[in-house]
Amino acid sequence: VYKRQPLNLGYLAAYLRDKGYGDVTIRVGAYESDKKIIADASTADIVGITATSPMMTHAALLIKAIKGLNPGVVIIIGGSHPSALPESTLRNQNIDVVVRGEGEKTLYELVEVVKGGHGYETITGISYRLDGKIYHNPDRDFIEDIDALPYPARDLFKQERFTKRFYRMFGQKSAWVLSSRGCPFECAYCASKCVWKRKWRARAPENLIGEIKELVGNYDISRIDFADDTFTVDKKRVLRFCSLLEREKMNISWGCNVHANTIDREMLEAMKTTGCKEIWVGVESGSPKILKELKKGTSIEKIKEVFRISKAVGIPRRAYLMIGSPSEDLNTIKETEMLINEIEPDYAGFTILTPFPGCELYGVSKDKGYLDDYIDWSKIDLDKATIPTDNLSKDALDKEYRRLSKKTAFMEKDKSFSLWYLSYRGWLEIKSTPLTEFSSLLFKFWRYLRLTLFAR
Repeated sequence: VYKRQPLNLGYLAAYLRDKGYGDVTIRVGAYESDKKIIADASTADIVGITATSPMMTHAALLIKAIKGLNPGVVIIIGGSHPSALPESTLRNQNIDVVVRGEGEKTLYELVEVVKGGHGYETITGISYRLDGKIYHNPDRDFIEDIDALPYPARDLFKQERFTKRFYRMFGQKSAWVLSSRGCPFECAYCASKCVWKRKWRARAPENLIGEIKELVGNYDISRIDFADDTFTVDKKRVLRFCSLLEREKMNISWGCNVHANTIDREMLEAMKTTGCKEIWVGVESGSPKILKELKKGTSIEKIKEVFRISKAVGIPRRAYLMIGSPSEDLNTIKETEMLINEIEPDYAGFTILTPFPGCELYGVSKDKGYLDDYIDWSKIDLDKATIPTDNLSKDALDKEYRRLSKKTAFMEKDKSFSLWYLSYRGWLEIKSTPLTEFSSLLFKFWRYLRLTLFAR
């Protein structure tokens, strides 16, 4: 029901506007109908689409319809899936160019080339089709100083729509902010590296404060959620950010992803003092063998320490967990349960490992014959097994997932969903939900019932 703002599109649009291209629009599928998106694109010179793997089937349908109405339009697609699989993406004859990785400079150069009627040969960071043949140009160097980029063009994707939705659900006016790009860790299940590689680039705390001030001033934001893979990579930067928040007397709350190896008590105390209301920790497994297999780069003892210190400091902790690693078995799952019981997260969420294109385990799964290039990723979900492990069938993984989800749902201290739906706020959301969004609300309710009451 809650949808994250498309910051990637906001950055691309802001960069183009900064370069003098004012006729730029953003359409968000979560709010605009396919019919409207297709109609708006029917008169465009260039249409850019971003897509993760589960979005690719729907993206292909939109692209086909747009090309049917506007044959001369240049279709450009980017995002994690096209970046990971540019060759197979360009098998779709309606797609002209794939942008691989970071897109601001690449998209600007593409717009310039299309405007001037030139070829794509000199543009780095793209794959494209010419006369029936697919070409892959060299990778583009990353933007070193990401502070030089303009803030996302939130007016174009209508930030207020996302803020209003979050407020209806949780009583806070929230916005997502991306404070860094990339992640230095090497988790085998993560596809982030196909866009950002393993190079971590961070914005200066002063630059972050400037964007947050704009969000407070323009949208009355009271909560910031950081969209970084790992917010806490650089301790000095975090402490400087907290110091500036305190100095500016900014009355906001915030939350972020952390890696267990990047935080200590001093950092957590500073975060708590300046409004951090939640940290999101990728625990993944309670088995040392599985953590090593996932290349998580941490230990069970370090995870325990982080949960112990953050509890003492008073920051609520959300644990992200998964089952389904290649060597997962019932014993390793039991180790994960034991760890959950010991660390007592305030919130816990399970998923089943899904090897999306771009992550290391995607290649492993293909080598084992579990996946091919023609899989329909739109049918893949993180709450249903896509592949078996060496020891457990897909059905066995689904059964364990339902059992664990039911257990953690009732472990959570606030029983967030059940109490939410029985509360006055839940009734207000149901009353205020537009008919066009009501089906997603019902799906949320059904998913909760399926994972808790009906799990066997």
